[in-house]
Amino acid sequence: MSTKSQKRTFGAARKSLKAGPRDGCLNLMSNLRSAHRDPKYIFQGHLREAETMWILTVYILIVVIMELIVVAIGLALDRLYPSLSLTVSLSLFFAVLWLAWVVAVRVTEPQHAESKGHTD
Repeated sequence: MSTKSQKRTFGAARKSLKAGPRDGCLNLMSNLRSAHRDPKYIFQGHLREAETMWILTVYILIVVIMELIVVAIGLALDRLYPSLSLTVSLSLFFAVLWLAWVVAVRVTEPQHAESKGHTD
């Protein structure tokens, strides 16, 4: 890098420091206000929040149902093979957390994502 371009770079940095932190904050706030008023950003924001809540709701429902099954298996194993009960129950517990997330993602996958490659 030449000394001339270094001077330009450092000069620009000095000017931005002289502007002060308040100017940058005001620019950020004005950009946020204009984005907040824009309808396309408002709609997408609420849509993403709804999608996030939906996937979490599905995940929790799947986990609760599957953990009830794991508890039943654990109680049945406790009567038949008490030494295996804890090992199997803990293994199934963690497997359910992983499997429930995979299922929740697949169930709540948007419809347009499947046909994305077929649009011309």
